[in-house]
Amino acid sequence: MLSLPDPTRPARGAEPSPAFRCLLAALPVVSVAVQFVFARAQGTTELLLRHHTITVVDLAFIPFNYFAARDIDWRRGAALFGLSALAVVANVATHAYWQQHGTDPGHMIALNGVLLPAGWAHVAYSSLQMTVVLAFLFLRRPSVRTYTAASLFAAVYFLGAALSGYVMHSAVLLTDAVMTASGLLTVAVLPVVLRSTARVLDEPPQEVTRT
Repeated sequence: MLSLPDPTRPARGAEPSPAFRCLLAALPVVSVAVQFVFARAQGTTELLLRHHTITVVDLAFIPFNYFAARDIDWRRGAALFGLSALAVVANVATHAYWQQHGTDPGHMIALNGVLLPAGWAHVAYSSLQMTVVLAFLFLRRPSVRTYTAASLFAAVYFLGAALSGYVMHSAVLLTDAVMTASGLLTVAVLPVVLRSTARVLDEPPQEVTRT
């Protein structure tokens, strides 16, 4: 007897392998390790260790990436490419802003504004990480709940980044404020909006009765 597929269950191959999830979870650790190697070569290790957003707050992305990888629909290649391009542009612009305003503690950007090797490593990592975050927000599998474990760790990161920025600079930076406010709002509201929109689009059209 033939049975129809359950639409609430992910299609075969929709969920990534545990190895891939662990690989994504390792991204923040690899980023810190690579930046540590470059900072040590440049003699800026102490400045790196004072950058709490990188050495402490970014570690929230370890569990986030592990859980988010399960929620993302990785089959949507064109959309993933578009989000990755957006992530690269946004991170290059952010680092350029830091170069112009001297807001980096020093291990990524030299006093004369030159982006150091650790800075280029951070550009690469932050672009990859933003791609995962954007994919989690916009490219979820239909069967995923509105709020998941990844949602919690995303909120932890945004709050931690704001606190870390204030501790490092004794002030609230514009980039930190925008990132925290937009990040928390998006994590809280966007899944509800997308789910409501999908529900409306899936409803069959109502027949118009003529009198």
